[in-house]
Amino acid sequence: MLVTFLHTASAAEVAPLPAAAQKLQRDYVKSIEDADAPIRDRYVAALTKLYDLAMSSGKPDEALALKREINLQQAQPLLGRWNDAEGGGVLDIRRDGSLGHSNGSTGHWELKGEVICLFWDNGWKHEIPLAKPGAILRGKILNPSGETKSFSETRPHEK
Repeated sequence: MLVTFLHTASAAEVAPLPAAAQKLQRDYVKSIEDADAPIRDRYVAALTKLYDLAMSSGKPDEALALKREINLQQAQPLLGRWNDAEGGGVLDIRRDGSLGHSNGSTGHWELKGEVICLFWDNGWKHEIPLAKPGAILRGKILNPSGETKSFSETRPHEK
């Protein structure tokens, strides 16, 4: 009977993971990120050498493709959960390009040159320079009326 239910339940009917499992999942992703960082750093360093060679050899299309890959790899440490100092709550920058906020807002992110841009469905936008954030994420936030100000976000403390 249970097996039949699991096979017939739609994605909308499946309950979310319990809070304890969500914390395990976040810890798991963080562990992978910590282990992946030195490997990614070596990869980016090698890509940067190829980029420099492409630039000096007059191969702009190749250089542009390499720069996109470098930027994508540099965006990886920015992904994950961050406290939202401006609006309260927690924002989640996900690997699949989507965004979520504890207040229910959603959106997507994309790379624009040396900046990761977070586009929220409610009209707000974050612009974050590609850099290793450490414990603090810094950038600009633009409200729907176009006003801009700086922000600093921190990683949330897990319970």
